Amino acid sequence: MGNNKTSSLFIIGNGFDISHSLKTNYNDFKKYLIKRFKIKDPDSGIFDYVDLPSINSKTLEYNEEEIVMLVIDIINKVEGKKWSDLEKNLSLIDFSMYLEEFDEPENFKEIYLRNDEKSQSFLTFLEIKKYFRDWIKSIKIEKAKHKNDFQKLLNIDSDKFLSFNYTSTLEITYRISKENICYLHGNAKEKDELYFGHGEETENYKEKDDFEYDKYETQNNIIESLKKDTNEVLKRNKNFFSNLKNIGKIYSYGFSYGKVDLIYIEKICKEINTSNVVWYFNDFDSEAEIKKYIEIIKKLGFRGKVSTFHIER
Repeated sequence: MGNNKTSSLFIIGNGFDISHSLKTNYNDFKKYLIKRFKIKDPDSGIFDYVDLPSINSKTLEYNEEEIVMLVIDIINKVEGKKWSDLEKNLSLIDFSMYLEEFDEPENFKEIYLRNDEKSQSFLTFLEIKKYFRDWIKSIKIEKAKHKNDFQKLLNIDSDKFLSFNYTSTLEITYRISKENICYLHGNAKEKDELYFGHGEETENYKEKDDFEYDKYETQNNIIESLKKDTNEVLKRNKNFFSNLKNIGKIYSYGFSYGKVDLIYIEKICKEINTSNVVWYFNDFDSEAEIKKYIEIIKKLGFRGKVSTFHIER
């Protein structure tokens, strides 16, 4: 006879870490950068004239402080409090304002020199991931506040955990085996590649003169470098998703259903016969938010029942 015993799947977002008293908001990332690089008076207007970081096209050396200033400037432009807000905004920022220093050149020699400099400048954005990893590794996970209500939901031997976080809170605080956890976007304490960013397509810019074309290409290179490759993430974690057949309950904790991450929710709905599944949302979220989340999962193929669960604050 087959084993019909069902398990639970926990979808863990950044709100999970925040509810455990960890400083993992994107504004905490900003505070970390300000403290680490001793940036003074971050709200005094020094970010009114932030330029695109310069890079030596031969040595690929760059000014580290310029990159940090740019990251902080990007964070300052974000509206909202969730990681999904930051990721979404990475595709909406008008990076042309950082390219204003590259005014239309006067001669062909200047065109060549400036194009070479611009073509390399977007590479500095790749350094954001390095600072991001350093910040995550600096967070003291052992200070996380244990939640008894959450512990009671768990069967740590059979339950599966889809974590959108880069931290090891599940392992350290709840002693969950990493074999049962899919760190979808990487684990900062390991040597994993960290995935974060937006999911939008870059603009298909129309025909322009050579200078304007190059300017748009540079901006698209920047936006592309800040994109999260969700298809690659799915490919790397296909075994986890294919082993979700016996899931009977799904708990969503601290996950905000940002557009860039819905491809994974759709994958869950395809892999599981959701007709017999109950999807639980944390009642910490407002009724309006939960209603929106329910609409999203139904559009992505969920056919089961929905309910809520409570975690004491």
